[in-house]
Amino acid sequence: IEDSIKLDETAVMIKSCIDEINNQPKERYLQFDEILLDKKNREIICKGIKFLLTKKEFFLIELLMSNKGRVTSRETIIDYVWDRRKFISQNTIEVYICKLRKKLDQNKKESLISTIPCLGYQFGKLETLQNNYIC
Repeated sequence: IEDSIKLDETAVMIKSCIDEINNQPKERYLQFDEILLDKKNREIICKGIKFLLTKKEFFLIELLMSNKGRVTSRETIIDYVWDRRKFISQNTIEVYICKLRKKLDQNKKESLISTIPCLGYQFGKLETLQNNYIC
């Protein structure tokens, strides 16, 4: 932004940029194998069975699915799901991960959400990670 632009003009320019970003079409679904996340209805469809998600479950699975195959740190989860407004214990994240696993992993040998020691969580298949972790 140039120095010659007035402050009130700057605010209008910023608002128009934000409006432009917000008006772009957003993906309604995220999909991985037979798992479909419906962002509009905040539900997950797994093998034809619909599961309604709580607000926190929705934001957590959305974050993990958006980063499928990559490790998502606990700090990133806290920032995205809880917005760091209050203290969140490690156990709180584990409880929500457990709830999602129960909904997603029915009749499966391996969970779609993996705990990566000292790093965080990964959605998807573990074959993309090495077996040795440094803590």
